[in-house]
Amino acid sequence: ALNMTDILEKKGISIDIKQLENELNVSVCEISALKQTGIEELINCIKKEIKSGSHSDFKNICKNCETCIFNKNNSLYEENITSRYNFIERITRNCLRKHRKWINTSEILDKIFLNKIFAIPIFILIIFLVYFLSVGVTQKYTIEFIEKIMLSISGIIQKLLIKIQMPQCFQSLIIKGAIAGMTSVLTFIPQLIVLFTCISILEATGYMARIAFLLDEFLKKIGLSGKAIIPFIIGTGCSVPGIMSSRIVEDSSEREMLAVLVPFVPCSAKLPIISLFSGYFFGKNSGLISFSLYCLAIVIIILTALLLKKFIYKNTSSTYISELPEYRLPNAKYVAKDVFDKVTAFIKRAGTIILICSMVIWFLLSFNFKMQYGVDVEESILARTGDKISFVFEPMLGERSWGATVSAIQGLVAKEQVVSSMSIIAGFGEEGEASQIFSAKSTFGFFDSIAAYAFMIFNLFSAPCFGAIGAMARELG
Repeated sequence: ALNMTDILEKKGISIDIKQLENELNVSVCEISALKQTGIEELINCIKKEIKSGSHSDFKNICKNCETCIFNKNNSLYEENITSRYNFIERITRNCLRKHRKWINTSEILDKIFLNKIFAIPIFILIIFLVYFLSVGVTQKYTIEFIEKIMLSISGIIQKLLIKIQMPQCFQSLIIKGAIAGMTSVLTFIPQLIVLFTCISILEATGYMARIAFLLDEFLKKIGLSGKAIIPFIIGTGCSVPGIMSSRIVEDSSEREMLAVLVPFVPCSAKLPIISLFSGYFFGKNSGLISFSLYCLAIVIIILTALLLKKFIYKNTSSTYISELPEYRLPNAKYVAKDVFDKVTAFIKRAGTIILICSMVIWFLLSFNFKMQYGVDVEESILARTGDKISFVFEPMLGERSWGATVSAIQGLVAKEQVVSSMSIIAGFGEEGEASQIFSAKSTFGFFDSIAAYAFMIFNLFSAPCFGAIGAMARELG
C-alpha cells in the first residue's frame, strides 16, 4: 500500500507503479489514508491476492535477516542494515520520477528546529509554554468557575436529600464523601484538555519525531535510544500505557529500563497535585514551578538510567532508525479524538477508583474504633491510624500531619486520590468547605511554600499507583 500519495502530488513527484511491482514482486496500490483515497482499490487488490493464493517473498532483501534481526551483537547486524538501505536506494532510483523543483518546507524548518545551537533551547521553551498554558493560564481562569458549578450541583443534591428525608449519615456520605472527592479531581479537567491538546498537536505536526532524532545521540549515552521518547510521551497521559508501549523497543534491556523509568514522567494523575499546590502557594509563578518539576523529572530519569546502565543493564545496545515525517498542519479531527480518548479515560478512572476510595475515606473519617458515628475528626479511625505513621513525613513537611500522610499513601491507589483525600479531610474540619483545603483552621493549614514543593516532589517520585506497578511487573517479570 503506497501511502501519502497526496504529498507526492504536492511535491510534483510520481512513482512508476509497474516498475515498483517488478522490483518488489508484489502488487502495489496507491492510497492516501489522510484523504481516504484508493482504499476500495486496496481492498479489492487484497481480495484478489487471497483468491489467487499467491504470496510475496521478501528474502531477497537480506538473506541473513532471520539470524540477526533480533541480535544486535551479531556481526551481521550492521551488514543487514546496510544491505536493506542499499536495496531501498536502488528501488528509489529506478521508480521515482521528479517533474518539477519543489521547495521543501520541512528542510527549511529543520534548519531552525534541528539547529545544533538552538534546537534544545527551542524544545525547552516549547515544553515550558505547554506547562505554562495548561497549569498557569488555564488554572487561573477555570478552577474557580468549575468549583462554583460543582458547589451549586452539590447544594441542589443536598436540598433534594433533605426533602426526601435522607438520614444525616447518608447525606454526609454523598455530599462530603462521593461528591467532594469527585469535585476535587474534576476541577482539573480543563487543564488536562489543554495539556493533552498541546502534546497531540506537537505529535501531529511531526515535531515530536524530531525530538526523538535530536535526543537519540544523548540517550545512547544513558542506555536508551530515540525511540524511548514514545513511551515517555504516552506516559504523560498515563503511566500504564506508557510502560506497555516500551514493547516497541527491540532491545530487551532497554525495554526493561523504560518500564522502570516511565513512571517518573508527570502523568495526568499527578497534574491535579502539581496544579493544586503550585496554584495556591506560588500564584503567578505556578507555570514556572510546574515546569521546574518537569525538568526535575528529566534529571531523575537521566540519573536513574545511568545507575541502571552501570549496575544492572551493562550491555545495552540501542539502535534507532527513523524517517522524519513532513511538517504538516495537525488534523483537527485526529487531535480532538486523541484528546477526547485521553480525557474520557481519566474521567472513567475518576468515576470508579476515586469514587470508591472517597467513600472509604469518608467512612474512616466519620467513625472511631468503637464504630460511633459523627465523632470529632481527630478521634476518627483515619486520624488515629495516620497519626501513628506521620513521623515518616515529618522531616519533609516540618510537622507531623496525619492528613498529609494518609493522602500521600492513597496515591498508591491512584495519584488523583491524593487531592481527593485532602479535599474530603478538609471538608470534615471546622471550616466545613472541601474547597478551602489550606485554610488556617484546616488539617492542612500548616503547609507553606517549601513544604508544598517538597510534597509535590514526593508524590512525583514516590512509588507509582498499583496499576502502574502491575504493568511494570508484567514487563519485568
